[in-house]
Parts: sequence; C-alpha cells; structure tokens
Amino acid sequence: MRLISAVVVLALLAGCSGGGDTCNGVGERECNGVCVDTNTDKQNCGGCGNTCGGTATCEAGRCVCSGGLDYCNGACVNYQTDRQNCGGCQAPCQSGQQCQAGKCVTAYEETCDGVDNDLDGQTDEDANGQPLKRACDNLCGPGTETCQSGKYQNCTAPAPKDETCNEKDDDCDGLTDDGVTTTWYNDWDLDGYGDPDLAYAVQACSKPADGSGPDASNYVADHTDCDDGYSGRDEGKLIHPGATEACDDVDNNCDGNVDEGCNCVVGNQRPCGTDVGECNPGTQTCVNLGGGPEWGACGGTGYVPPQPTETCNGKDDDCDGHTDEEMADDLYEANDTCQGARVLPDLFQEENIAVADLTLYHGTGTVKDSDWFKVRAIEGQNLECTTHPMEPQCGFVFQATFHIPEGASKDAYQLCVYGTASCGSINDNNTFCTTAANWNDTEKVYLLALSFEGTCWLDDSWDFLVEVKYATPEAAQSCKPYDLRFDFSWQGSIQDPCP
Repeated sequence: MRLISAVVVLALLAGCSGGGDTCNGVGERECNGVCVDTNTDKQNCGGCGNTCGGTATCEAGRCVCSGGLDYCNGACVNYQTDRQNCGGCQAPCQSGQQCQAGKCVTAYEETCDGVDNDLDGQTDEDANGQPLKRACDNLCGPGTETCQSGKYQNCTAPAPKDETCNEKDDDCDGLTDDGVTTTWYNDWDLDGYGDPDLAYAVQACSKPADGSGPDASNYVADHTDCDDGYSGRDEGKLIHPGATEACDDVDNNCDGNVDEGCNCVVGNQRPCGTDVGECNPGTQTCVNLGGGPEWGACGGTGYVPPQPTETCNGKDDDCDGHTDEEMADDLYEANDTCQGARVLPDLFQEENIAVADLTLYHGTGTVKDSDWFKVRAIEGQNLECTTHPMEPQCGFVFQATFHIPEGASKDAYQLCVYGTASCGSINDNNTFCTTAANWNDTEKVYLLALSFEGTCWLDDSWDFLVEVKYATPEAAQSCKPYDLRFDFSWQGSIQDPCP
C-alpha cells in the first residue's frame, strides 16, 4: 500500500466548495452554472430566467422602459394610449373605444369644435386629413368656410359692397338700390315743377324718359307744384312756385295765398293758407300802406303757415300732404315682420356682433314700424373637458344691448327677445321684453340678458328672434338711429365631466 502525503490531502480538501454558490460579486448569482448580475442582466433580471422583453433594460433588478413607457407582460407600452393596457397593465378598452389620457373613450364623427372627436390624433380634419370645410352663403352668393381654432371662419362668399344706384343689390341685404335712389315726380303740365302725389312718382337712379310713365308722364325732381294734381293737371304752365301772381282768384305762385298784391276794398277779409298737415288756415285783410289797396299777409288767430323744410317728427311740417318725406327712415326695409326678419351672422361664444345703425319709421296714424332680426348663438369649444370629450354642465347667457336713439325718450322704445327660431312658436313662455328694470341710466341703454342651462352630450347652440319696436303706438319717435349689439357667453365654473 502506498501512503498519500498528508499535505496533499489537506490541499485537496481546501479546494472543495462543498457544492455551494461560488459567485461573490454584489448582486451576482449563479444561473445555469454562470455567475450573473441580477441587478442589470436582461435575461436574469431580479432572478434567474426573468427576461426583460423588447427594448426594456434591467435596472436594480427590475425591467424598465425608456421614453415614458411602462413595462407590461414582457413589452414596453404606453398606458396613456395603448388600447390593451389603458391606464394600467392588462386593462383593455372595449370595441369602438380608444385610449386617451389613460382612459377608454368612445370615438365620434369629427366636428369643428377643437376636439379630436374621432380619436385619430388629429383635430377638426376631414377624411383626407385636411381642415373641415362647409358651404356658406349670403345674398351676394355661395362660398365655403374653413374650420380654424374650433370655429368655421373666413367664408369665401362675395363680400357686400356699399350700395350704389345701379339697379343691383350691392350690399346684399335683399334690396336693390335701397336708400340711394331719387324720387322723380310727375310734371303733368310741363312747367318744370312736379306733382307731390307719390302715387304718380317713381324711384329711380336717373330721370325716366319723358312719356314713359302713366298718361305719358314727364318727370322732374321737384314736387312743389300746386296745380299738378290728377284732376287739375291741364291748368297750364302759368301756375307754379315763383310764378307771377295774377288777380284771378287763383294761387298762381303756390304760396298758399290768393291774389296777394291785387287791388281790393280796404277792410275786406278773405281766407288764406291751408289745413293740410300741421298747417291751419288764416285770413287776409285788405290794407292800404300808401301804394293803394292790396291784400296783406296771411295771418290771424290759429294761423299756422307751412315750414320751409320737413323735419323727421312724424308730422307734415311743410304741409304738402307727405310726412317726413326724404327723412332718415327704413320705409323700404323688408325686416318689419317676423317672417321677414334679417338673418344676422352666427354669434359664437365669448364674441359679440353689432347691428348697423337703423331708424324706426313712424308710419302713418297709429301704425308704427318694427325691426326683426334672427341670430344663432353657437356654443364654443372652450368649455370642453380636457379629460373627456363631453361638455360640463354649465350655464350660458345671451345678452342684447339696445342703445336708444340720441335724445329719444327711453319709454318710447321696447326690445323683445324670443327664445325660438319659429315665428309660429312665439308664446308667453319664450317672450322676454325690456321693462324699466332693464334700463341702465348711466350708459343710456337697455340690457336684456337670458340665461339657460347647458346639457351634457348635446349641442347647446340656440336660435333667437329679436324685435325692436315702439313701446306704444302713440309713442314719440326719433329719426336718429339706434344701435343694437348681441353677446353670448358662459357663466359659472367648469364642473366635473359628464358621466
């Protein structure tokens, strides 16, 4: 038998590990016979066989994703947008839903509201990825408008122009040559002075051809003849303003007096003047001022002569049978009925629109003019919830500001707002008219505000009819224009999104 050296045996014993882990580094561990760092090894992250999938790295024994992604089921995903992992790992959205901001939401047809309704990552776009467009028009013609910043804007329809006398509707208000034509009066006896009767007058840009009107009419711009009435049109050219007065018991110079300056018997009297309009007749007395007997001036108790010019006061001041002729009025406007209401541009939320200055016409007798308007208040996108494509429950305010004509009485006018777009639907429940409580004496305006509640899931746009009228048929009127403005806004604070 051979003896093994004791030293050799001891050396062999010292080299055995007894079958245990021989990895000594921090975080090291033996996996499949190999020492690995389970803090950083993608194949053994935090333990043997724990593999980090995709682009994930192993940090401190955990699989970690870069770029704000989250690690779920062996892959890097985005909990904010991933439909299968929306808001957390293994939290799938239902069919037809998309993941937005970590919540499953339902997609809708894209509309112009500043919101990604169809959840495709684009806002207010059509099927080709271009901004939404829609048809628009005015009385000038058709066009298109483009969705910008959540609102349709920049309609390409032809723009209105200042009205000129050219037999065209330049300002596109539905009226041709309104306010710019000349009144041409019939000069029956061809003396250059026209008949004031508007029944035989025409409105035109230029003088109509002689013989073109009724009874082969001839037209002039003057309307001061006093013998051009239909029954007396053949009295001749010698009777007109400025003619020489003859002693023939006729008012030859159309001044309301007969045979002034003719010889008479001193002390005799005769009627003079007219009772047309605001005038009252008087008397003339025959006097002798040293040059022989002659008729004196028309006068006497109650005598009211014609005024040299017409003023806009609802009266026939110049006593020619016409009231406020050629004054500022809207006699030819088409918006004096609800059915003929002037359609104003859409009023978007947090914006305002102003109506051009207009004048109410006094009409005849107790019949007074009124002006009608139609306006649509459009709900804006700025009340949309940022975490849910539904609007909050919030209040809206539609306000009309009515500046009465300068110098007019506040009691003469009334503004009414009707909460409907249909004339046949106006009733006590949707009628709101100004009272003394709506008067702002500092600004000299009427303020009429209507509040209504917004509704979740629905478009809260609203149509209104607006009427400006006299408070009573007998109210004193002003020929100066009024001003009208509309505002649409929201009130209160944005609440939680709709469920």
